[in-house]
Amino acid sequence: SLHFGWTAAASLVNVNGALAYSEVSLNLQKNVGFASVFVALALAGGVSLGGGGPTVPLVLAWALKAVSDGMKQRLEGARQGNLVGAQTMKALSLTGSAVCLALGACGLFLSSDSGAWSRAWI
Repeated sequence: SLHFGWTAAASLVNVNGALAYSEVSLNLQKNVGFASVFVALALAGGVSLGGGGPTVPLVLAWALKAVSDGMKQRLEGARQGNLVGAQTMKALSLTGSAVCLALGACGLFLSSDSGAWSRAWI
């Protein structure tokens, strides 16, 4: 599941990176970036609440925190890049990171010996 988490995070980053280097509008880049956070949350929720444990949501939490930090650096002028939606993306990815942490905690409980999923399968 660690590899799945990293592959999912890298895929989302690569999609957004490809758009950044293409000639699509900044508005489309912004919207795909926002959608990527929701895709990460859906993956984290599906895995953790589906009994897959905490690894994937925790990896995605780390990745979303890195996105938030990157947006912070961009807004402070330490990194180059467009600023369209950067403030919203910073807040959205930080919130997404916190939600993924909570989903990771749920995944840890649900996958433990005393968790709901282990009781359902015994």
